[in-house]
Amino acid sequence: MSYSFFHKNRHWLLRFGQLLLGTFILSFGALFNEYPFLTGDSSVYITSGFDMVVPDERPIFYGLFVRFFSLGMSLWFVVFFQNFILSFLIHRVVRLMFPLDCRWLFLPVILLTVCFTGVIWEGGKIMADIFVSYALLTLLLLFFERASSKWLYAFYLLLFFVSAITHYSHLMISSVVVLILLVIRIFRLKELGYGKLGWLAATSILAWFTVGFSNYLSDKGFRLTTTSHAFIMGKLSENGILQTYLDDKCGTNNYKICRYRDSLPETAWLFVWNPVSPMLKTGGWQENKKEYQAIIKGTFSEPKYLWMHFYKALLTTGIQLTQVTSGEGIYRFETYDNCMQAVSQKFPHEKSASMWTRQRLKELAFHTYTGWYILFFLLSSALAISIAMKNGMGRDFVAAYLLVILFLVVNAFITANFANISNRLNARLFWTLGFMNLLFLLHSAINIYRNVLNRFDLVKHQSKP
Repeated sequence: MSYSFFHKNRHWLLRFGQLLLGTFILSFGALFNEYPFLTGDSSVYITSGFDMVVPDERPIFYGLFVRFFSLGMSLWFVVFFQNFILSFLIHRVVRLMFPLDCRWLFLPVILLTVCFTGVIWEGGKIMADIFVSYALLTLLLLFFERASSKWLYAFYLLLFFVSAITHYSHLMISSVVVLILLVIRIFRLKELGYGKLGWLAATSILAWFTVGFSNYLSDKGFRLTTTSHAFIMGKLSENGILQTYLDDKCGTNNYKICRYRDSLPETAWLFVWNPVSPMLKTGGWQENKKEYQAIIKGTFSEPKYLWMHFYKALLTTGIQLTQVTSGEGIYRFETYDNCMQAVSQKFPHEKSASMWTRQRLKELAFHTYTGWYILFFLLSSALAISIAMKNGMGRDFVAAYLLVILFLVVNAFITANFANISNRLNARLFWTLGFMNLLFLLHSAINIYRNVLNRFDLVKHQSKP
């Protein structure tokens, strides 16, 4: 009976085994580190989910993801489940881009992606970052997978929804991309149809409502966030607009921050998080809300500052797109740091393991890895462009590349202008461009191989008497 079951379901079991092996390969970064990667934000995610407290600066939903999928036992389960989802999505993309007799390429693609892109540092982190990649891959599948079942289509929409609600930046990025696609559909791509875009738009609206409602249940009001003024002020400090505005206005306005106009932090994260920042010195986030909102409104009310906003937005977006180094935020933590304390409190049996990692011992050569990834990206891009110029590129590949690039640009614009310029915020998604290069080069190699075989068979057939 057991043999009959395995024989009857061998294709499903084989596929599941492939996904598990893909999960293991994608988890190699964390396994090599000997524990999931922790960052300065990991503590908030861990504690918010277990304590059921909505943080001021981010949604609670990735925290709930950590709580549920850790099984209350280990952060390893979180990493494995994150990478299982990624393994599944990559598997579907490979099925989409290659013919039926080349589906065996899934594991080689996973292995090559791990070797030549920074994906293993993303899925191994206790961070919501990997979910923005889910949103992009889900969009690729929704638009190009033409034979999806209703259940699979519903799963893609669900994953797109969950990806959006795990972080405010994900929510904004996914919504802006859907809006741009709707505009493109209206003016150009009529064959795309309104059905999929309509469902995506409804999913995005539901995501905004869900985040707002979670804040409402936490007595924060039915709104997206109560701290946007702090982050925007941090960005204004980083890009220099705040300095210019205060130089012009402090003579006629009694702003508290005027006392610090000559010592404003150079980066947004220092303005928001540094204990000696002007914001925290003058009472904190909520104490300064009214003043900061007035200043922000002022910078958008006069042409001089509007032009500065426009120029800085383009500049910072371009700068963000070049931030492709790996390992941002993965640095040594001391035992008294928040992330180590969160592990000690919620997973006490893993305290020793979290202390004895390559991350804490500074044994991860991210500069070497980054150089390797950039070299591959440049060489693979040059080769892909030369092949495309000579042999052309299939319509689906062109559209997929354009969607990936659109997502990257929107990600850079949102993060650079509403948060801060950061390697982490660009590198979390940049790996998908190298992944697309791999798919295209493999696809081209298979076509070349088949053409050679066809010519050989033709010559062999003609040479017969």
